[in-house]
Amino acid sequence: MEAKIPVARTITPFQHGKPFITEEEEKSLGTQMFNLHRWYLRMAKDEGKMFGVKYRDHDFFRGEDDFWVYFQNLYHIYHRQALDASIITIWVLQEIQRSRKHGWHHQIGFMSPLLVNQKLINESYKETCENMYDSLTRQSYKSYIFIPYNFGYHWILLILSVETGNLIVFDSMRNPKSAIQHIIDPLNR
Repeated sequence: MEAKIPVARTITPFQHGKPFITEEEEKSLGTQMFNLHRWYLRMAKDEGKMFGVKYRDHDFFRGEDDFWVYFQNLYHIYHRQALDASIITIWVLQEIQRSRKHGWHHQIGFMSPLLVNQKLINESYKETCENMYDSLTRQSYKSYIFIPYNFGYHWILLILSVETGNLIVFDSMRNPKSAIQHIIDPLNR
């Protein structure tokens, strides 16, 4: 008797207004993912292709601003594909709220993934470094600064201990240090 070899399911391309997943898959979602999917279906009926997210100065210490998240980027969450910086920024804002709720916000700071990533370092190194230094300076009273960082379609989390200057790298691909040297160098200055 031959063992059945599982066949990977085919991921259909994003189609605006269409469900991200099948009805069967939707039944197995957690509450928040289920609610997000239903919210998207309601919003997509109005022909909206994106939604805005606002952050305040005390979130990233860069003034008050907003950014846009395309529904197509939400689709990638449901299919475990590459995540856009806007999606990671939403996660960061959620973590900022959680740290406030638990009273950790004086100990933990965050750097915005919209301001620090490989693309920006490559395109405008000096300005990106200045943004990093400004963020670190404005959060120097905190114990740790979390830096979600994207390079080569891969996200890592850098945690800088402000007191000791140590940098902890969480990388699911276990890349060598040389692969992320371009972000380590500006942090060492």
